[in-house]
Amino acid sequence: MTDHARTLPQLAVACPTCNAAPGELCTSHGGTRPRRTDTHVSRRAAWATSRKDTR
Repeated sequence: MTDHARTLPQLAVACPTCNAAPGELCTSHGGTRPRRTDTHVSRRAAWATSRKDTR
């Protein structure tokens, strides 16, 4: 089984919520489990901001 979140472009940036490094999955519940279907809202926002900066 493949984790859906591993295909998301948001993994290109670090997560401000759980401190996951670029390329790593976000974690939930205080870092006990990886989020396999999505990323934190703040990571999506950071990714969107980084995309605007590169245009």
